[in-house]
Amino acid sequence: MKKSVLIIFIILINLSTVSAQFSYDLQGHRGARGLMPENTIPAMIKALDLGVTTLELDLAVTQDGQIIVSHEPYMNPIICLNADGDEIPYGDKSHNIYQMTFEDVLQYDCGTKFHAGSYQQVKFHVTKPRLVDMIDVVEKYVSDMGLPSPIIILRSKAVLMVTEFIILHQRNFLTLYII
Repeated sequence: MKKSVLIIFIILINLSTVSAQFSYDLQGHRGARGLMPENTIPAMIKALDLGVTTLELDLAVTQDGQIIVSHEPYMNPIICLNADGDEIPYGDKSHNIYQMTFEDVLQYDCGTKFHAGSYQQVKFHVTKPRLVDMIDVVEKYVSDMGLPSPIIILRSKAVLMVTEFIILHQRNFLTLYII
């Protein structure tokens, strides 16, 4: 009897170990931010190429109501250069996205600046995308490449605007969560 219970216990442990190996959720925090400029379309594509099943991203809203992908509600001096291509002083939060139009946001370069936390990151000129553009590109990319549709986790303080966006731009291919 004790041997039977022990054998069943060992089998159950082995089965749970096997299923656990295939039941994880690989998340791309801000895309593949260590390899590509964070919260950009190339970062999301790179994350998908690496097998990520969930894309986590943050959102901000511009003065003209565009929802853009950005971790901070301002242009982060650690990763962005201003509209003239100059450094933004460290700690300067005056480049507030909520006070900019989307056209203003497009003037900032958030991909060429080096920072020690992402030393392997490929550097190139890139801007913060609109959420709708990022989703369009991801949707097309997973379809073209035959990849599974990702879960997308959205983080925003502007929950009402993001909820309205989701209702207006319903997508069948992905699952969106607002946190």
